[in-house]
Amino acid sequence: MRESVARIEDIIAEDRVGRGIENLVIRGDLERSARSLMEGTTVFITTGFYINETGCGETDGPLGAIALALALDKLGKEAVLVIDGPNKPLLECALDTVGLDISIVLFPISGGEAFAKELLREYRPSHLIALERVGQARDGKYYDMRVTDISQRVAHLDVLFTAAADMGIRTIGIGDGGNEIGMGKVYDIVIDSVPNGESIACVTPTDYLIVSGVSNWAAHGICACLSLLVKDNLMMEESVERELLQAVVRCGAVDGYTLKREETVDSLKARDYFEVVNRLREMVNKEILP
Repeated sequence: MRESVARIEDIIAEDRVGRGIENLVIRGDLERSARSLMEGTTVFITTGFYINETGCGETDGPLGAIALALALDKLGKEAVLVIDGPNKPLLECALDTVGLDISIVLFPISGGEAFAKELLREYRPSHLIALERVGQARDGKYYDMRVTDISQRVAHLDVLFTAAADMGIRTIGIGDGGNEIGMGKVYDIVIDSVPNGESIACVTPTDYLIVSGVSNWAAHGICACLSLLVKDNLMMEESVERELLQAVVRCGAVDGYTLKREETVDSLKARDYFEVVNRLREMVNKEILP
């Protein structure tokens, strides 16, 4: 299992976009997060990175969130999407595309601390996952990779993760740039390794942190690990994810790098993006099939 997970870690950490994330990778957190999720019950998944130039979300994040939700559903876990307004149309469209009926909770832009505590009391989740979700910087603001202050446009979901940590709820962070929730676990390394890291680095840590070349790939990496643990391929088929990509773009998602409304992820053409995911799927099949 350990050697297989190491291969998964290598695959998802390919830095095809050239962000210099290799120093941020914590070996072992991928497997630890998957094993922890196996013991879970209700899992909150938050995603959706606000693109200031277009006023909507991007293609990296929603696809991985749906992949995780589908895998958790197959394992009998309850997945709940916790998002903010700009990303609601994208996630609703994605859920409709795959026919998955799960709850969506809209987190407010203001008054989040009280809302977070009430939400945790109501659902009593075992785990929280932040997937490509902007996190708070040292100065209390929220920045994109261009060092644009988007604090007034996004829900401050760090408060949910801080409250969860205080309650002993396990947290998982997924990111690819250093400014996402969870990166507080490697804060000093982000400052030293990522362009504009001193300004944008997120201070909020998570129990487990999975850093990948594209955040969606990390979500698929978790699905691959879960598949190995249960000896059943829980990964989304390429044809389904292609439909998802088309659907979220149709509903307004843009490429977070090019800022264009096109079927690309972090500037990667679909063929290059899916080549990595397909390698994960093929590896899992070789491991679990007789």
